[in-house]
Amino acid sequence: MLLLQLILYCLLFFLLVKCAAKDSGLNCIYFYPKEYINEAEKRGLATILYLIIALAVAGIVVLISKI
Repeated sequence: MLLLQLILYCLLFFLLVKCAAKDSGLNCIYFYPKEYINEAEKRGLATILYLIIALAVAGIVVLISKI
């Protein structure tokens, strides 16, 4: 049951981020200066890594909260 809750929580988090970002994470930073957006495009891989780290942290938080 705990594993199912963890999977559903991570899936929900992923879907929320996916809905906010749509096809590109740049949809979330449209109000920043052009220089910042250009740097964000260069660091696109970092966005994917941050998402993976966020999902891992969310999973750990859920596991700790169940103790």
